[in-house]
Amino acid sequence: MSEPGGERQSARNAGSRRRQQRAGSGPRAVRTAAAQAGASSKGTASSKGTSAPKGTGKRNAASPVGGQGGGKASRHPGRRVEGPRAGGPSPVPREDASLSAHHLVDAQNEDRRRANAVRLRLLAAAAAVPPAVVVGVAIGIVVGVVFGAVVALAVFVGVAAGVLSASPDVALRLVGGAPAPSGALPALENQVEGLCSTLGVARPRLWLVDDPVANACALTGRRGRSVLVITSGLLSRVGLIEMEGVLAHELVHVKRRDAAVSAVGVATAGLVAWASGRDGLVHLAVGRGREYETDQAAALAVRYPPGLHDALESMGSQVPEEASPFRGRRWAATRWIWIDPMVGARERAPAGELDATKTRVDALAQW
Repeated sequence: MSEPGGERQSARNAGSRRRQQRAGSGPRAVRTAAAQAGASSKGTASSKGTSAPKGTGKRNAASPVGGQGGGKASRHPGRRVEGPRAGGPSPVPREDASLSAHHLVDAQNEDRRRANAVRLRLLAAAAAVPPAVVVGVAIGIVVGVVFGAVVALAVFVGVAAGVLSASPDVALRLVGGAPAPSGALPALENQVEGLCSTLGVARPRLWLVDDPVANACALTGRRGRSVLVITSGLLSRVGLIEMEGVLAHELVHVKRRDAAVSAVGVATAGLVAWASGRDGLVHLAVGRGREYETDQAAALAVRYPPGLHDALESMGSQVPEEASPFRGRRWAATRWIWIDPMVGARERAPAGELDATKTRVDALAQW
């Protein structure tokens, strides 16, 4: 049985709780909470005002140093720190600009690689069409049109495949030279290996042409392995830095599949040039302006354009010997696949020819 005093105490406690609940939900509680919030806001503003220097409140909000809303000031006196401007792009650091240039060249290399895949098929098809038409017409007259068309298609496919597979051997025969013995050129092999890692290409096989003319080219050999062709004159004439520029140029050709186009172009249009002595068809087959474009990509890859510039400039006064592969019908067949296509023909370079060595030297001098 509970005591009367305990019941009275419980009743007083319950009444007190009800009064507190009514007070907390009434107008007085709202006014009290608002007053407390206002006091807290004034206290915060007061603390901020005491920590900031006088007269800088509005100016800092629009300061060009820190951008909108204020920012970190420059730690270097006298040096302006640029921030993003309203309505305009933020400035690009030099490192980012260099990366952007590399991304652009990579995109160009990929575009060129895809274009060369199409060019290879077109060159093979152009070489296969004449024999296919001749055989097809002959069979069609004798046996019948349908059978002649079937035979013509078979000849077309067979010749096109044969051109693609045999062109490396034909091109290397026209270029001349022989494979360089393994380990015979250690310094050159080290340079090639390092540049292959930089450019992301497989290491090519070295091919040496014994001739005092300084020159180089790249071809795709059997089983898809690239071949880097250099002359003995190049080894003796250019220094280490100049050689780096030349090698980078040729390895860019490999990366873009220009080397494969060179092999097929020499094996098809080159044979016509060898017979006629006119090299314009070879230039058209491999692509006009490609040496100029490759110079730009190679200079960016090694980040030192003067190396390639000096190498090309040193090739300017070369005169081939009588039995040199850089003159005569062999030269007509292969001229436009070499890094210096103007050997013995400086004065005959047409105006506006991007692949002329002098034009490329002048362009590299502007970097």
